[in-house]
Amino acid sequence: MKRFSIAGITITVESKEERKEIARKASRIKEERTKEKFKKALEIIKQSGEKVTAYRIAKIGNISYNTARKYLEETQKLEEIKE
Repeated sequence: MKRFSIAGITITVESKEERKEIARKASRIKEERTKEKFKKALEIIKQSGEKVTAYRIAKIGNISYNTARKYLEETQKLEEIKE
């Protein structure tokens, strides 16, 4: 039996499969939160009229530079497709 804390909730699990599923859920939750931070930071930068950079997004959104760069590249590719 193992105990895990995810998003402030402590969970006790019995099997390896349960632990794997919990880890997947935790990963999805973290990714969703990070994407929200990215979107909010991007919107703030666009509203301010400043140049959009991964560095600014990382600082404002309090996310890692590499993650900001990855999401920014994805966003730019989607915008190119729309054009």
